[in-house]
Amino acid sequence: MATGRLTPWALLILLSLPKAWPPVRLFLREREPVRLHPAVKGVAQLLAGFGGLMTLGLLLSVWV
Repeated sequence: MATGRLTPWALLILLSLPKAWPPVRLFLREREPVRLHPAVKGVAQLLAGFGGLMTLGLLLSVWV
């Protein structure tokens, strides 16, 4: 994005979107910090997946 060029491989990050809904629902539903631990774990998994897909998309856009 820094160069203003967006390849179709960048759309791979959208595959991580379905993993965002369960933590969001839990954050909206629960108020006790102890009951939010699974949501924090879900966000960590989401960010790991997002980062992996973003890296894969960037590498593919350079190599393909």
